[in-house]
Amino acid sequence: MKTIFITSFHPLISRNILSTPVVDILLSAGDIRLVVFVPPAKKEFFETYYAQPGITYETAALTLTRRELWLRQLALAALDTATLRIKRKTELKGRGAWLAAVMRPRGLGRRLVRWLSRRFTPRERFAP
Repeated sequence: MKTIFITSFHPLISRNILSTPVVDILLSAGDIRLVVFVPPAKKEFFETYYAQPGITYETAALTLTRRELWLRQLALAALDTATLRIKRKTELKGRGAWLAAVMRPRGLGRRLVRWLSRRFTPRERFAP
């Protein structure tokens, strides 16, 4: 049996996936199950409103380690989109703007973040 993980910790994203025909299409393909990781406080909600054979809801800790926070900061700096420029100005209060400028040329930032992520992203959280 193949398993597809949907690892989204923003409930709207998970909900938007679960409310589309893609779930039925995947599950009708046969021998596939979906495991949706949701915030601990929202697990009961998803099990109640989006219960369906073939879908399992699991939780994972939402607190980020220092290493994860560092990788997140690099990832946010590596992507140069209008949305992230706004986020840097508002939520991040300018943090990461200089790093984004350094990482922007020729996709250097994306390549660096992908390389670092492969080597330093903790995988223990989803092991169980």
